[in-house]
Amino acid sequence: MRAAIYARILLASLCLLALATSSFAECKWLLWGQDESFWPYKVLNVIPGPTRGNPYIVGEHESEGDCSTAKLTTILAQTKSWDLPEAKEDIRQFGGLRRATSYACVPLPLKPTFIDYAGWK
Repeated sequence: MRAAIYARILLASLCLLALATSSFAECKWLLWGQDESFWPYKVLNVIPGPTRGNPYIVGEHESEGDCSTAKLTTILAQTKSWDLPEAKEDIRQFGGLRRATSYACVPLPLKPTFIDYAGWK
C-alpha cells in the first residue's frame, strides 16, 4: 500500500518537474549582470558592505543556449580587458581588481537578487 502511494507521489513529482522544465525551455532568457567593487586591501574584502550593485539586464535571448553563449562571450571580453596596459597598471597600483561583474542566465519571469560565480538567487 505504502509503496503504491510513494510511486504515485514520485510519478506526480516527475510530471511536475517535466512541465516546469519544458515551460522554461520555451520562454525567453535574460542575461543579468551584477557589479562588485573590492576593497584596496584584500583583508577588508571579508567585511560585508555595500560592495555589490543591483542586478541589471545585459541582454535578452531566445533560448538558454543563446544566453549561455552570450554570457561566455561577455565574460571573455571582461577577462581580456584586464590584459590592457592601463588595466594592468591599475591592478598593480591597487593590489588587485577594483571591480568585476558576475553574470547569470535567468528565465524571463524570474529576477535574481544576487549573482556570483556560483550562480544566482
